[in-house]
Amino acid sequence: MIKIYLTLLFICCCSLSPVISQCFDQIISNGRPVEASATLTGAAAQIVDGNPGSVWQSPLSEPHWIQVDLGIVHQLCAFILQWGESAYATEFEILLSEDGENWSLAESFSDNQTVEFLFDGITWSARYIRINALERSNPFEGFILREITAFGSIEAPWQQIDFPNLPDRLTSEGTITLQATATSGLPVSYSLLSGPAVIDGEALTFTGGSGTISIQAEQAGNASFHPAEPVVRQFEVIDPSEVFPEAIITSPSSQYDVIMPEIGRMVLGLRGKIERPEWFSITSAELELDGEPVELIVGADGHYYAYWTPESYGDHTLTAKVYSSNGNSATHTSNFSIIPSAEDISVRAFDHDEVIAFVNFSYAEHFELPSHLGAYDKITAHLSITCPSIGCDPWDRLAHVEVRKPNGEWVEIIRYITPYGVECTHSVDVTPYATLLQGKPEFRMSIGTYQQGWAFTLDLDYEAGTPPYRYSHVERLWYGYHPFGDLGNIQPADTFSVSFQPNVEKATLQLVGTGHGWGPNNTQNAAEFHDATHHILINNQAVFSHHNWTQCDPNPDGCQPQNGTWYFSRAGWCPGAISPFFEYDLSSYIPQVNLSLFYRMNQGYIDYCHPNNPLCNFETCANCNDGFNPHLVMASNLITYSDTPIEDNVLSSQANISGAPFSDLDFRVFPNPGNGKFSLELYQQVANCQITIFNATGQAIYNSLLTDVPIGQIQVMDISQEAPGFYWLMMATDKGYAAEKLILR
Repeated sequence: MIKIYLTLLFICCCSLSPVISQCFDQIISNGRPVEASATLTGAAAQIVDGNPGSVWQSPLSEPHWIQVDLGIVHQLCAFILQWGESAYATEFEILLSEDGENWSLAESFSDNQTVEFLFDGITWSARYIRINALERSNPFEGFILREITAFGSIEAPWQQIDFPNLPDRLTSEGTITLQATATSGLPVSYSLLSGPAVIDGEALTFTGGSGTISIQAEQAGNASFHPAEPVVRQFEVIDPSEVFPEAIITSPSSQYDVIMPEIGRMVLGLRGKIERPEWFSITSAELELDGEPVELIVGADGHYYAYWTPESYGDHTLTAKVYSSNGNSATHTSNFSIIPSAEDISVRAFDHDEVIAFVNFSYAEHFELPSHLGAYDKITAHLSITCPSIGCDPWDRLAHVEVRKPNGEWVEIIRYITPYGVECTHSVDVTPYATLLQGKPEFRMSIGTYQQGWAFTLDLDYEAGTPPYRYSHVERLWYGYHPFGDLGNIQPADTFSVSFQPNVEKATLQLVGTGHGWGPNNTQNAAEFHDATHHILINNQAVFSHHNWTQCDPNPDGCQPQNGTWYFSRAGWCPGAISPFFEYDLSSYIPQVNLSLFYRMNQGYIDYCHPNNPLCNFETCANCNDGFNPHLVMASNLITYSDTPIEDNVLSSQANISGAPFSDLDFRVFPNPGNGKFSLELYQQVANCQITIFNATGQAIYNSLLTDVPIGQIQVMDISQEAPGFYWLMMATDKGYAAEKLILR
């Protein structure tokens, strides 16, 4: 994503400036009450939670204020504020108060570049801190405040109680010990405000039954200290006998008929769910078909399934029963019919469900879909992204639509990047996943949103027709985060070994890998803005190219205009567009046994701003320890097809963690220093040698790929047109990597 960052320094208690470090102690405000004039997104209390990644954002207006109650009067001498990088206050005031009603102006500012605020060597007595934000930097966003940290000391004779939050408990724990302390050192007492428990000193004993327990910690003070403000803590106590599982029949659907133009094998599936998975789990399940038991295959996360071939068309009854670790069980019965003919049908899954910043990054639910075998030849998904009541997230966020297989494994079927704060609709062919888009599977929409949020719908159009193959099977290959250019793990993808079932007639690889990370601390602006070609290796040979680059103007899905820099091309994606899966045909390899599949990232790219790169220094980038390094987010699925039922293909993987790949590659570069024409001589034979020369800012100014390099071959590298200075030579070979500093006179 393209953003303009305001340089801010977030200072923790272990790395304070010399001035602030002389200013008493850091006042810990986590858990203190926070109020705001208004909130658009993010809880106001997130400005004192110690996490700069969580924020409070005001509505699109000004002025607004937000204040923290420190609990008692403190002597304050300094502050640290951290505003949002894109929406901050260009003018603001710091107000202080002892009672929350009478306020004094401590400081006013018109320059947000400074985040350390010292009160000119004086201290203020205050319990309440208010930030009064007057002018916004961004007309399209409210004020965003990440964190407030105050420095000072408690003003005697005040005292404060530290009473840690209490986690939820099981009634079976019986008795727990309460632990609260006062800054005065005086003993703390407790009282039960409500709930199924009794208190005796520090001992809290549960009296049976589930409920909410509310406890107050108190310190009455003495001749030397005022009474402390009481602190109330609440938590839930759960009786295991009152928690029951839920049985869900995931295949077939009870709402739609099972459509089979020709009788064939189908999946029977069920899932057991239970609340409080940190304590309870599904231990077993049973399934009956028309009163007869069905032998089940155990999947993941409470999923069970079986294969069944009906004898004829007609009606049937399924009864599912699940058992949980706390001894409870649940039963569900569903009726379904098998019929021969299909009609076009449209089904809505998600219906304007919301993903809201800091509330939920994903939304999952089971949806009823038509069950089918050989009945539909095309399925189209229509994704609509709209603004919820709090407004659209203004930035481009990575999103996934996933569906569960009968065995409980998640499979990504749509990769999407949200637009810059506008609403858009999209369509994509999801026919390759027809075998998963039936019954009552669980869908998940995930959006990594951090401001405001999104509302979304997902509709599926089923077109009646005869598909080329009656059966298909989906298996996952490369998934998730894969670092790019990291010398500590230069080729992070696993190697998969595949043996196809003998009846498989067609095999394809569906692959999407969007590049993320950019800026001065990522060499060549990778991976979001780096045009790279990767390769799929079959039996160690580069067979398919994956040119991971997408032109964004015009927007591939017509989602324009947008706010921001939507028009810049990117590594496999565009803001406000679905990133389509690349499809590679593996059919010609079906007869082979133990087929080896490997995703090899571009060999010519090295991140010189990475902490794992030994050449990283102030010449290559400003911050070698910046954590937002280049990476690809991968999703790839092996899909096989047949006119007869397909069992699981034999599939295994082996990690390719390469570690530090610098080798003792035997070579020399001469003359060095030189006038710009450097000669490279290798003293050992290599199959491939990628040569790249970088300037001091990390930009590649020379590239060359040598193949079948014999011992003693000399390669002349001419960079005489460049300015005098330091340069870096990197060699990537099949025998390892090597680097050399070049000096151009």
